[in-house]
Amino acid sequence: MGVGGASALGALELRELSLKWCLGVSDLGIQLLALKCRKLTRLDLSYTMITKDSFPAIMKLPNLQQLTLVGCIGIDDDALGSLDKECSKSLQVLDMSQCQNITYVGVSSMLKSVPNLLELDLSYCCPVTPSMVRSLQKIPKLRTLKLEGCKFMTDGLKAIGTSCVSLRELSLSKCSGVTDTELNVLNLLFFFLLHIGSNR
Repeated sequence: MGVGGASALGALELRELSLKWCLGVSDLGIQLLALKCRKLTRLDLSYTMITKDSFPAIMKLPNLQQLTLVGCIGIDDDALGSLDKECSKSLQVLDMSQCQNITYVGVSSMLKSVPNLLELDLSYCCPVTPSMVRSLQKIPKLRTLKLEGCKFMTDGLKAIGTSCVSLRELSLSKCSGVTDTELNVLNLLFFFLLHIGSNR
C-alpha cells in the first residue's frame, strides 16, 4: 500500500511505521508522510532511497523518538547539514549505521539538532576523529554510543573519554585503530570522571 493509501486509512493516528527495504518510496512520499502522520514516535526507513529533500521533514516530526536509517546511501553530509536547531527535540534514538556517504563533518553538523539524544549508532560509517567525538558534547545526555566497524584515528578513543561524560554503553566491535594504550587512557578517564561524580 502506498503512503497515500495509508493516509486514507487513518494514518493520522499512526505511532510506529517501518518502511525498511521499500525501494519504491521516494522523497515525495516521505514528505507527505511527515505532513500527515504527526504522531509518529518510531520510524524505520532503512535501505530506502531518501535524500536531503525529505530528511528535514522527517527530523521535524514533533513526537519522533526513534529513527532508524540503516544503509540509507542517499543520506550524506548535505542532508545532515540541512537541519536547523528546531529539529528533533523529541528524538532519543538515532541509528545511522552503514550510511557510508556521511563523514565527521556531517555528523558534527547534525548533532546540534538532536540535543536530547540518548542513543547514537554510527557503526560502519565514517572514521572516528577527535573533532567528531568532541562534537558529541552537544548531546550531553548520550548514554549509548555504537561505533562498530569504524576506523579510529589518533586520539579518537581518548576524546570519547573526555567528551562523553554520561556514556554508559560503548560498542567498539571490529574497530581498527583501537590499541592497548588508548584503552588504558580511556579506562583512566572514565575512572577519574566516576570518582569526581561520586564526590559531588
